[in-house]
Amino acid sequence: MSDKHEHSSTSPHGDGHGAHGGHGANVLKIYYAVYAALMVLLVVTVAVSFKHFGNWNLPIAMSIATVKAVLVVLYFMHLADSPRLTWITAVSATIWIAILIVGIVIEYDSRRFRGEDPLAEGSPSRTVIEKIEILESAPALPDTHPH
Repeated sequence: MSDKHEHSSTSPHGDGHGAHGGHGANVLKIYYAVYAALMVLLVVTVAVSFKHFGNWNLPIAMSIATVKAVLVVLYFMHLADSPRLTWITAVSATIWIAILIVGIVIEYDSRRFRGEDPLAEGSPSRTVIEKIEILESAPALPDTHPH
């Protein structure tokens, strides 16, 4: 018997690259590079928020946010080293959430063309807002628990 311990560098994926797809120093370089990119994008986000681009404000902000989210998912959540099934699941979920968001935006925006005011009296949105205002203005319930 030997006192030496063998350390396996195989990942759960069987690719022989270790838990994070490479040697420790390389992984740290990648993490630092991604962190630096995220910090640069943060500065860009703040700078863009002080500029007026008209109707382009939202698309620009969402594009920057999408790039930041992709970097986080790929490297900090290890999607870059994940098996194909994980990629399929992540892409499918992203497509579905995009479909839902686009559908909501289209429906909400179409109210203008039908001559409806989304916040008019009696509209579903206005009803929800009124209920929230009622709840916020209600007095707090008395504390019935013994101390």
